Amino acid sequence: MHDIESCRAILDVVDRESRRRNGKRVVRLRLSVGAHSATNPEHLKETLTLCSRGTVAEGAELEIVEKPATIRCLSCDYEFETDAPGVPCCARCKSTRTRTVAGQGDGIILESLEIETD
Repeated sequence: MHDIESCRAILDVVDRESRRRNGKRVVRLRLSVGAHSATNPEHLKETLTLCSRGTVAEGAELEIVEKPATIRCLSCDYEFETDAPGVPCCARCKSTRTRTVAGQGDGIILESLEIETD
């Protein structure tokens, strides 16, 4: 269900942007998926392909880039990147008291889109 909601939100943005640019169809989408987004990139791609049927994004090339998560240690305040799932240990002090920095590897971001206007 999470992927369907994410895909619908992405397609809403794509549709609005396409209309704003007087686009006929979307040719390419580039998304980044954070390591701590709880999203499987392949499943997201399949779901987006299904959800885009009948929209300006139907048939668009889809590129998904996996991004590491930025983690902050709550014990020593050190920040580091990881693509490992689960609760990471601090790279400096080995504490498990860590949090993902909001917006840094915990979501799905529409990085770019190419729209056909002719």
